[in-house]
Amino acid sequence: MSTAYPEGEVFFVRNSLSHVYYDPTRAEDFYGYFMLEIIVNDLAEHPGMASGTVHQHPHSVQIKQISKSGPLTFTYKWWDRFVIGYGKKGNIRRGRSWNYGGKLEDFREHVVQGGPARVFVWMVPMPTSQEQWVWLHLLMPIRAVYFPVSQQTDEAFPELCTFLQINFYSQGTRPVWRENFGSFLDHPFSRDKGIGFHHDHTLGINVPEVMALLSIPRQLRATDIWSAKLVVIDQVGSGADQMIRVSPWAAIDYVTLVNASHAVQLVWRPLPPPRQSNPFIFNLIKGILAVSLSVVPVIGPALSAAFAIGFSIISDKDNAKRYLESAAWTGDVIDAIIGSGLNLKKYIDPGWSGVTLLPPQAARSHDPSADEPEPELTPPVDLSKVPPHPLLLEGLRALLDHEGRNPLVGKDASLSPHNSSLERAVRTGLMSLIDALKIESVLDQQSEAEVEQVELRKVDTREVEFTEGNKTE
Repeated sequence: MSTAYPEGEVFFVRNSLSHVYYDPTRAEDFYGYFMLEIIVNDLAEHPGMASGTVHQHPHSVQIKQISKSGPLTFTYKWWDRFVIGYGKKGNIRRGRSWNYGGKLEDFREHVVQGGPARVFVWMVPMPTSQEQWVWLHLLMPIRAVYFPVSQQTDEAFPELCTFLQINFYSQGTRPVWRENFGSFLDHPFSRDKGIGFHHDHTLGINVPEVMALLSIPRQLRATDIWSAKLVVIDQVGSGADQMIRVSPWAAIDYVTLVNASHAVQLVWRPLPPPRQSNPFIFNLIKGILAVSLSVVPVIGPALSAAFAIGFSIISDKDNAKRYLESAAWTGDVIDAIIGSGLNLKKYIDPGWSGVTLLPPQAARSHDPSADEPEPELTPPVDLSKVPPHPLLLEGLRALLDHEGRNPLVGKDASLSPHNSSLERAVRTGLMSLIDALKIESVLDQQSEAEVEQVELRKVDTREVEFTEGNKTE
């Protein structure tokens, strides 16, 4: 079955990403955080064959627990904290680490007993414009990252937002620039572990340049993020003079992310007249400028929601400036979007030529107050009939690669799934009914197991409190 390209745009229902600590309707939150997709119950070594060696890391501790089952001994080893550094190589001055809550029973259920992988998506602070780079320490399997580009996807989809994703579990084996060797070396990405475990290495991402390149449609790009050395691997150094331990940021589970995704197709519409009464793109860009996040390319929303305008800004800035001035855009917004476009121009394949927005004479003589014909309205789209993003659906399939049991035993395999994203996937032909029901059955079992663990922990807490109470008496 074909799937989506592993780098580029992905669309989510904005409100579905809401969390008590993250409000995507606020520009400060939406543009201030990127999403990090991580497996939280996987191990670098199988407990039945793990060595007794405990590895060292400057900012995380490897926990080792031994569990016996009859004559068998299992050695579980995992890292207590996930670590991120911020800054250019050799100048990493800020870092964050947090305890993601790893528990032996979760690792046993997945790695030993063959249960599904559990994936969570964290909202992680973006780097500043001075830092530019983030360094993800490879202590846990990272499946994907998502960077915010437009708080509203399109006038036809006002409830959707746009992120730029780098998906690692669909990369296969590919050459990646290794800073410590000064050359490209093949790196084995995999469906079940994404980037994989490499406790003594970090993955570096030049966020503003990656976002600039991925804002351009794939067919127009002159290079890719790997060849341009915008995503690299390096050895762990001491790094981060200010490594701060923080509480976990907002996190959602992967199923919520899939449910929020929609595989919409944005149409490259004819160019609208330059009128201030249609300020959709203008307001999106003002939203980015208002939160002073120059790490986010200002031209991103234009390329996402009005490609003709965005591409012309890149390829013919003088003509584009006249067009925007005739639309009564303010100077700060024009300067910001044209400056952003100049940075993107180096990533455009020179075989593509620009588009003319407005002839110079028309631009000079245009009267914004003159009557203009109303633009044709785009008919509303029923998102309940739009399938989820196919690459995220493939991510659900990858989660179940370890599942050894038949999850449909004793179940009716003729009923439609009740999960909204799986139901949409079946109805639109992106997934078979059997696959959808298998995924749903395993996810339901996992949810039931989590409820049981919560109840057991409540009992354990009550027993501790009771015992301590007796001691104090």
